[in-house]
Formats: sequence, structure tokens, C-alpha cells
Amino acid sequence: MSTLRVRSRAIALSAGVVLVIGVAGSPAFSSAMAASAGPNSGVAHSPATSLAQVRNIPAGGRGSVTYTGRVNVAKLPQLSAAQANRLGRASSTAALKVPGWFTGPRVGASLTKSTSVRGPLVTTPTVIRLNKGGTKRSQSSCGCQPPDTNGAISNTNIVEAVNLAYTVYTRGGGLVSRTSLASFFPTTRPISDPRVIFDATAKRWVLVFIPIPTTTTATPQMFLAVSTSADPIGTYFKYTISFGGALFPAGTLLDYPMLGHDVRAIILGTNNFQFNGVGFTYINSTAFAIPKSLIYAGAGFSFPAFSVEFGTHPAIARGIPMKNYARSYLLAANASGGYTVYFLTNTGGTPTLTFQGTTANSLWSPPPSASQPPPNNGVFLDTLDGRIQAPPVQTDLFLWFTHAVNLAGFPAVRYGAIDLGSSGVGGVGVTAEFAFATGTSNDWNPSIALAEVSTNSVRIFLNWAVNDPPAGVNVGQRVSGVGPGEGVPSLAGIGTTLFTGGGSPTETRFGDYSSVSMDTKNVSLTCNRTTQALVVNQVFNAGHWQVRLARVGTC
Repeated sequence: MSTLRVRSRAIALSAGVVLVIGVAGSPAFSSAMAASAGPNSGVAHSPATSLAQVRNIPAGGRGSVTYTGRVNVAKLPQLSAAQANRLGRASSTAALKVPGWFTGPRVGASLTKSTSVRGPLVTTPTVIRLNKGGTKRSQSSCGCQPPDTNGAISNTNIVEAVNLAYTVYTRGGGLVSRTSLASFFPTTRPISDPRVIFDATAKRWVLVFIPIPTTTTATPQMFLAVSTSADPIGTYFKYTISFGGALFPAGTLLDYPMLGHDVRAIILGTNNFQFNGVGFTYINSTAFAIPKSLIYAGAGFSFPAFSVEFGTHPAIARGIPMKNYARSYLLAANASGGYTVYFLTNTGGTPTLTFQGTTANSLWSPPPSASQPPPNNGVFLDTLDGRIQAPPVQTDLFLWFTHAVNLAGFPAVRYGAIDLGSSGVGGVGVTAEFAFATGTSNDWNPSIALAEVSTNSVRIFLNWAVNDPPAGVNVGQRVSGVGPGEGVPSLAGIGTTLFTGGGSPTETRFGDYSSVSMDTKNVSLTCNRTTQALVVNQVFNAGHWQVRLARVGTC
């Protein structure tokens, strides 16, 4: 489903870090990082125990999970061009916008960005084991845009989910199956916004997507499918989740489902818009936890839902097997240009949501649209509104994140870490830096994943879309990363563009998200899974969108 967006021009600055204007990886930044046991320093610190201004948030709605049977993916019909055309007309959706959502200051647009001076060397992924094109728009059962590109990897397969196809590959990229999402849940309502993850601890695939209300009396709903094994073309439990209460009036669309998980639960966030008979009006955002013990068993049940900031994205707990944390964190890049942190407890039972705090200063503002080189130089690509588009990753001491922001009038990637020991209004600590290809590149639609090798020592993978109009370079997929103990360095000019495609004169809606998934299988005795990741993003092929996916690593 298309999503709300606001365009602006500003710049993001790292909290608590002196940034030398126009110089990436500055000595000031390096000195500040060296002086503190900051994120990825390889030095553990003692988190603060004070939780001043922390407060619990009462539930304002409720979800009811109904088990609707099983589906065997291997027996579903494979997509054909005729199906793609027919289903696409029924599923295409218009863009939703909320003018004026961002209320923070729009500062720093006059600053310059440069790759002329770099910080210390960083460990980027340079070994590429797979680099291929995925599903094309013409193969997707949806003639719509954007594709909502994302995927996940297991020991045996890669799964890719887009509007509106579910595609399974071998780890080597061979096509196994491509079916329409509508075949999972036959419905007369349009569907959109798929997200897929692989629970490597429980060996289950989890897929969510949404039906779009077409009447003002429609019940707010979400579709959920959970595999019964690690086989992505085996059987799945199917659920319809219906919502009620003050947060979910009739006709509510649960837009942009944001999917995370911990050991105990699948955790989701949504931005909710109510259908008024003509269009959609934003009403609130919500978060909720769905116990794995129940959905992995084919059970029906209900759960509470909570009101949160717009675009609040649940995190994924780090590790294989996944680390069992008492708190499960959620993060929003808020409308003031800062960050808002929440956490859930007891996610496997009756959860409690707690507001932990916000950052003190405006650190970012939304990115401008991305220009294109000729012949599409008058056509701009939507880079969204600065929200957290991909799951943050929860580690022992920090919550790692990425999103697109404005840097000197260009869309750029910002990544960094929230200190989980900090709390209170204005008391949350964040360290962040930028990633971009060149001084004239547009960089957006990012995602992040990482492995925590030891407490506060992580290997980071970043994935984003990039183009460089002054250099005549169209949209490509780029990766970069940081090794354990290397801090949070500037990634200006550091990384690899895996593939460069074309541009588009018509498909201005881009994304709306991408994904990075840590690999689940060791390459060898000396090259383990913590050094490998699957990255999925969007490019253009003959003017139309296509998924691009790659397996990358540091060995």
C-alpha cells in the first residue's frame, strides 16, 4: 500500500558528536568515539538504571486472531502473465499522504557533503555469492507501484515478497515457485504491503499483508500466514486478524505493517487510516504482539493493541538462536526530527507497552525526492518521509536503526544506535552517521541487519538504493557495512554498488521498503554465518520495477 510522505530539505547531525562540515569521517568524530565506550566500540558499558519519565501506555484496542485453515504452497497455481494483468488491476492502490506531518526544524540544507576525507577503514562486504534480478512488475500479479521489496533467507531457500507475489528461490538463486498472495487468502478486497521474515530459531516463515477497505463499514483486518516447518513451499497456517476498540473504527486500513519479532512473539506496528467513502484519513498508529506459541500451533486467540507514534517499527532481537531479552524494543523517527523509544514486556502472554523516552534535539528531517539523469531528469522518485522503513535490531546494549534523511539537499542514509540505558523525555542517547555513494548521489530506501559477535561488538550490513544523476548513473543497489569494534564511522563513499539498472519515466513511487537478513548457514569452518547476509532492494528494468537480491559477505 502506498504510504504517507512529506518532502523537505534539511540535514541530520549525530547526537553528542562534533561534525566537521563537508568532511565525512572527521577526526572530531573519531576522537569523540574513542573517548566513549560507544556503540560497536567493543567495550561494554553499564546501562543507566534511572527510568525517569518512563510510563506505561494502556491498551486502546484489541485484535482477534481467527484460524482459517491450511494452505499448501506447492499446490498453489504458478503465476502467469494473464494472471498478473488481471489481478493487478484489482490490487493497485493510490498514494496516501498527510501534509505537514513533520513538524521539526528544517536545518542544514546549505551544508555540503563530501567523500574527500574518510575516517578509519571499515570492514565492508566485498564477497558476492549471489547477485540477481528477482520478480519483475510483469510477473508480480500486481500492475501497481511500489513493489514493497523484501525477503529472507534460511539454510535452504530465499523467499521474496512483493506486491503481490510470493517467490521462493534456492540459495543459489534458482526459481522454485512464484504464486500470488491472493492465492493464500482469496478475497474480494484489494490486498497490499507484504512483509516476510524467517524465524531461524523456530524454523518458521512468517508472512503478513493487508486487505484494503472498500467501504466505511469494513472490519479492520490483517492477514497472517505461518509455515508449519522450514519448508517455504510446504503447508502454512492461515489467520485473519480482526481489530476493534477505540483505535480501530470501522473502515480502518492498517497501512504499512511493520514486522519484527523476539523469542516469544511476532510484533507488529501499523499506521491506521480510516476510509471515508472517497479516500483515507490518518487517525493513529498502533503496535501489538502476537504470541508465537499460539500462531505456530494453529490456535485462535485475542490480544491488546497500543497507541504509538506514527511509524513506530518493532525491532528484531539479534542472534541465531535469537537472544531472549526481557524487553522488546520499538522505535519511531518522530515528527520533531528525533527518535521515540518504547518497549514491550511479556510479549508471549499479556504484554505491557512502556514509553521509554525521546531524544533531546532535532537530529534529522525528511529527505527530498530523488532526481534522475536524462532522459528522465524531470521525473523524481519518492524517497518517503524519513520514517524507519526496516526493522531495527536489538542487541545487548543498543538498538540499531537506519532511515533516509536530508543531507545537504540530497536524500542520504542515516544509520546508528540508540543507547538502551538512556530514558526520559529528551534523555535518550543516539550516535549516528551517514552513508552515501558520492557527493552528488541520491541514497534512500535503506535497511539494516547485524550480528553481535560479543556484547557491544557488532558486524553491520547496510543496503540501500542509489543513483547519481550528474554522473548519468541510474538506480542501483548498494551495500556497505562495519566490522566489530569499528564504532559508527561515516560510510561516505564506502561500499559496493552491486548492480545498476535503468530509470523510469512513470514509476515515481519507490520502495516502500527493502530488507537485510543475516544468513543462517555457515559458508565454511572459517567463514561463518555472522559474516554473511541477504540484501533485497528495488531497481528498474525497461522502465518498470524489478526486485534485486544478493548474498554478500566479508569472506
